[in-house]
Amino acid sequence: MRRYLPRRLEVVMLLTLGVTALAAQEEAVIDQGVLVITEGTTEVGQEQFTIRRGRSGAPEGVTLTATATYPSSQPTRTVTLRLELGPDSEPVAAEIQERNEVRRAVVMAFRPRRITVRMVTPGGESVREHPRRPRTLLSIRAMFSVFAILPGMTSGDLWTITPSGDPPKRGRLTDHGTDRIRVKGVERPLRHLSLDVESEVHHLWFDQQGRLIQVSIPAQNVRAVRNNS
Repeated sequence: MRRYLPRRLEVVMLLTLGVTALAAQEEAVIDQGVLVITEGTTEVGQEQFTIRRGRSGAPEGVTLTATATYPSSQPTRTVTLRLELGPDSEPVAAEIQERNEVRRAVVMAFRPRRITVRMVTPGGESVREHPRRPRTLLSIRAMFSVFAILPGMTSGDLWTITPSGDPPKRGRLTDHGTDRIRVKGVERPLRHLSLDVESEVHHLWFDQQGRLIQVSIPAQNVRAVRNNS
């Protein structure tokens, strides 16, 4: 015989389960924030991102989700990202969607020896494959939170790949130690790294907790600064 719980007890149990699920979800969050993107002194966009423990089908590793909008208000271009990384901070899978005049979706699979890039546009679908190199970093021109998790923060060579389908490019990561820089009007000690790919340098700054605080690309006069630092 089926026994029914009193209505009040059912409600209490549902509320408890909901709070427990919400607490577990919040506990899984490693970092989240908003990056304000400026070109010169003009704000041109914003990027919201969240980093959580675990990934699809595996408890180890992390998942980065992000949405970049250009401009910040009434955006005409939106880029969304879901990036899964393994315990070694190397990419495992990525999904990128871009909406502006033309919609485009890119699905990337990072296997031990190969990287597969599948691009879908209104005009059709194409697939490209490239050899997998050690210490790989996914780089997306419109997004900056991809630099929040690097494949190791020690100086040395790495390989960057973009959703364009072009072959990976060799880059150089350099650890400059701690610098005191002014962020949002406050001088702070931050760990300074630079990434040089084909003579274009990205300067990356992290706080003592390892959180990405600022990215700057001098050649483009572009900067992304964390708004909740």
